[in-house]
Amino acid sequence: MLTPMLWRMRQRSVMSNPSIGRTLRNRLKQAGAVEVECHPVTLHFCDPVEAQHVVPYFEHDLLMQIVGHDPGNDEMVGRWLAAVADAAERDEFLVALTIWVVAGTAPSAGYAEGAC
Repeated sequence: MLTPMLWRMRQRSVMSNPSIGRTLRNRLKQAGAVEVECHPVTLHFCDPVEAQHVVPYFEHDLLMQIVGHDPGNDEMVGRWLAAVADAAERDEFLVALTIWVVAGTAPSAGYAEGAC
């Protein structure tokens, strides 16, 4: 029943740069940053209303933008949101998302390796 919805969500990314989490560390290093640190932070939500602020798959209008306004998609989105609401009502709703916090230091213009 929900397979068409899941397929559409996988095919249409809502992120402008979906690979940024995997590439941010290397981007900082290539830009000259030193002392680069990476920390994964896993967010989890047990309430679809809270989840929709971070993950756009639980709000009708955003879902319609993702799947498109083709005929039949409104009904499909309605079924998806009903299944989400049912899972939340049964206390079986869970969404987890790992984000990356990456930080580094930009060397000053006068920085020399090994200088005191």
